[in-house]
Amino acid sequence: MIAIASVAFMGCRPQQPVVVVHQPATQPSTTISQTAVDETFEVPCFVADCDEWFRASASRRAPVNQINTLATAILRSANQQMQQKLASVIRQVTRDYFNQMDIDAGSTVASHIEGAADRVVRAQLNEVREFCRRQTRPDEQGMIIMYIGIKVSKQAVAQALSNEVQRTLSQEEQNRMRFDHQEFRNDAFGVFEKDRSQSFDDFRNQR
Repeated sequence: MIAIASVAFMGCRPQQPVVVVHQPATQPSTTISQTAVDETFEVPCFVADCDEWFRASASRRAPVNQINTLATAILRSANQQMQQKLASVIRQVTRDYFNQMDIDAGSTVASHIEGAADRVVRAQLNEVREFCRRQTRPDEQGMIIMYIGIKVSKQAVAQALSNEVQRTLSQEEQNRMRFDHQEFRNDAFGVFEKDRSQSFDDFRNQR
């Protein structure tokens, strides 16, 4: 039986993860010691996040005559992954902001910001783009494997989050917490970019 031993993502560039497959010898011998043969191949559409994009991908095996419903199911799965990813990173943005501005996590202002964040996550799922779709040839049982990858712009997410927070907070709340739309957007994008790359500097200077 073939077993997938590991998946290694190759940085943020548009590369696919390399899967190492351990394939046992097909003809065991009683007199010669057999060793496993390692083979590698690239998993279609599986690409790590990069400076510009959040990415998610999914795959599924099904009969070739179900190809239309198969694509819908895979897209649904990829969108669920993207939703979880966006919710996690945006939660980090809001928590960092609460700490920075000394905002009580149980306050009305915090509740408003978290509500804005939830709405942004849902809205951004309508902005995802499909960047990859691949499928295998039918096997002997008429089954195929389809792979789909989706992405959403990190800059667009940061901008949408800042816009929604500003729209949600009253002017009094903004004044009290010294809310700055551009600074909040840049801080959000900074959370998205761990290494503060040149792309972040370029975005930060936009007006």
